Amino acid sequence: MAVMDRPTDTEIKVQLLAAPPTRWQRLWAAVDELRAPRSRPHASWVFPEPDAHGMLRLPYVHYSETMERIRRGLYEVGAIISFAWTDWDGEARYPNGEGLRDAPVGESVRMLTLLIRAERLTDGTILRALEDGTFLAALDRLRRWYERVRVPHAAHVHGPPHDSWAMRQFGRARVFLALHCS
Repeated sequence: MAVMDRPTDTEIKVQLLAAPPTRWQRLWAAVDELRAPRSRPHASWVFPEPDAHGMLRLPYVHYSETMERIRRGLYEVGAIISFAWTDWDGEARYPNGEGLRDAPVGESVRMLTLLIRAERLTDGTILRALEDGTFLAALDRLRRWYERVRVPHAAHVHGPPHDSWAMRQFGRARVFLALHCS
C-alpha cells in the first residue's frame, strides 16, 4: 500500500468500519486491562549488563503483554494507517493529548499511528505518551467514536447475510451517518 500524504477522516472511518466487532472487542479488553490497577508498570526501561566480551547494549523499553495486545489490536482494527506521519504536526497541536477528546477520530488514528511507528525508530516513544496522557487520550477518542457506531456497525456492516434489502439500506444509511456525523 502506498503511503498517502493524508487520508481524509472519511477514508480513515471506512477503514475502521471494515474491522469486524470481534477485533474491536479484543482491543477494548486490552485497553481496559491497561486502565486497571496493577502492581507493575506496563512499560519500563531495561538497562542490559555488558555481555561476556564487555560489549554494552543500548537500553530499551520492555512493554507488557497488555501493551503488545493493544499494539496488535490497533493494526487489526485498521487504526494504524499509511500516511506521512513524520511530517504530521499533531504532536504539536495535541500536546499531552490535550484537544484529542474533541478532535475528529481521524486525528486520534493519526496520533496512534505516529506513536506506534515512531517507537520503531526511538525507543520509549509510547512510554512517554503513556506518561503524558497522549496514548490514552488517543485511545479514548477512538473508543468514543466506536461506541457511537458500534450497534449499527455490528448489525448492518457485519450483520447476518440474510438481512432484508430494507435492512441493508437502513444499515447503509446508518454507516453514512457514522462516517459523516461523528
